[in-house]
Amino acid sequence: MLVRIKNILPQIFVLLCALSALPACKVTKTLGQNESLLVRNKFLLSTPVQAAVREKMHEDVAKITAQKPNIRVFGFLPMRMWLYYSATHGKKLTKFKQWIIDKVGEAPVVYDSSLTEKSKLQIENYLFNAGFFYATVNDTVIIKKKRATVIYNLHTGDPWTIGEVELPAGHNTYDSLVRLYHLSPFLHKGARFDVTNLKQERDRIENVLRNKGYFTFNREYVTFDLDSSSATKTVNIKINVNPPSDTSEHQQYRMNEIYVVTDYSVDALSDTIHRDTVTVGEFHFIAQKMKFRKGILMDNIFFRRNQLYRKEDETRTINHLAQLGTFKFTNLDYVKAKNREGNYLDCIISLTPAKKQAWQYTLEVNV
Repeated sequence: MLVRIKNILPQIFVLLCALSALPACKVTKTLGQNESLLVRNKFLLSTPVQAAVREKMHEDVAKITAQKPNIRVFGFLPMRMWLYYSATHGKKLTKFKQWIIDKVGEAPVVYDSSLTEKSKLQIENYLFNAGFFYATVNDTVIIKKKRATVIYNLHTGDPWTIGEVELPAGHNTYDSLVRLYHLSPFLHKGARFDVTNLKQERDRIENVLRNKGYFTFNREYVTFDLDSSSATKTVNIKINVNPPSDTSEHQQYRMNEIYVVTDYSVDALSDTIHRDTVTVGEFHFIAQKMKFRKGILMDNIFFRRNQLYRKEDETRTINHLAQLGTFKFTNLDYVKAKNREGNYLDCIISLTPAKKQAWQYTLEVNV
C-alpha cells in the first residue's frame, strides 16, 4: 500500500501544478500587451537573524506590501481569481454571476511598478521602526509568459539596540508606581530597538495604573524621549508619564455604589415608576421583577465600596457574568458619585437576559 502511494505522489504533484497553472493561463491571455499577472512576492533578507525573528519579519513585510498576488487556496490554487474570471467571461451576466463577482471572486492582480515602489518605501519604514535605521530595499522583477514575480532584497545592516532606560523621576504616586513596576519585558538594555516595543510598554504602563485606581488614565499620557548614538548604535530611552494638564495630576478613584439592572432596556434607569430597587449594602438591584438570585450576582461582581478601581476587576466581572449563561449582553458604565466628596465612582451594570430557559437554570442554584 505504501509503495503504491509513493508511486502516485509524483502524479498528484504534477496534477496539482497543472490545476494551479490553469487559471493563470486563462487570465494571462486576456491581458494587454504590456500587462502581467502578479503571481508572487519574494523577500530576501541580507542580515542573519534568529529564525523566529526572520519568520516574523517575513510575515510583516508580506502584509504591508502595497500589491499582493491573488489569494491561493491551499497555498497554490487561485480559486477566487478563477471564479471571478469565469463569472466575467460567460455569455450572459446573471444575478448569481454578479454575486460571485461582488462577494466571492477576486479580480486578477495586474503587476503595477508604481505599487512596487510604494512597497519598498513601506518596507524601509518598517525596518527603520524595527531598529534597522539604515536599511535599504531593492527590487528585481522577473516576468515570464506574462507572469510577474517581484523579489524584494532587504539590506538591513546591523540593528540598533537599547542603551539606558530612564524611568519617571516625579514624586507623585503614579510615577512611583511606574518605578515600582519597572520590570518590563519590552524595554531593557541590549535588546534590539523596536517601535512596537515602545507601544507595548505604553500599554503595560496603562494597565499598571488602571489597576491602581487611575480610572481616567490612558496610554496617550505615556511618551518617550529618544537619544541615539551613532558611535555605539544605541538608543537611550526616557519614559515620561505626562499629567492631564499643566496644573493637575492624575487622580485615583475608588468605588462607591453599584447599580445592577437585571432586565436592561434603553429606558431601564429612567423608568423608576414600574421598576423596583432592592438594596443589599452597596448593591442596588433594579428590575420590574427580580428573577435572579442576588447572591449569585454579587459573587460574580468584583467591585466593592471604597476599594480602588481596578481594570482587572472590571474584566473579571464581565467574564464571570457572561459565564453564567444567563445574560445575553453585559455592559458596565461609570459616573462620578454625587452623594460623597472625593474621587468616587458609581458603577452601573446593565444586564440583558438571555432566553428564559437559560435563567430558569440559574434560579435553581443555591447561594
